[in-house]
Amino acid sequence: MPAPTRRQLVQRRRARQVRIARTEAALARLRADLVRLDAAIEAHSGPVRAYAPAQHPAPRGAVAKAVLGALRQAGRPMTPAQLADALAAEAWAVKLERRALVERIRVALVRQGANGTLRREKGPGRIGAWSVV
Repeated sequence: MPAPTRRQLVQRRRARQVRIARTEAALARLRADLVRLDAAIEAHSGPVRAYAPAQHPAPRGAVAKAVLGALRQAGRPMTPAQLADALAAEAWAVKLERRALVERIRVALVRQGANGTLRREKGPGRIGAWSVV
């Protein structure tokens, strides 16, 4: 496929500028709508609590780092549940329910497997065990 010409690049840039301007205008309308909705809600039932998305208790990369460390230390394949048992004492893991902890570990395992850092092997039953490559 040939490289794009200068004209094509300029056209793409203009299209992106138009898209950004439209998106910013839409965001401004949405923000104004929120202000009106908050005022209506406050008129009926008092102050509105600001929306704050849920924050993960672990710093970025901490789950993957802990999972890799536990697998290296164990020296054998482990299931997500076994890893949850091994990592339950971590400061960030204490704040999570067991089911959420196993799910976070499973996501980290799949991502590291896609990166080629981990390998999934046959574990007990249908559950896969993971090991460091």
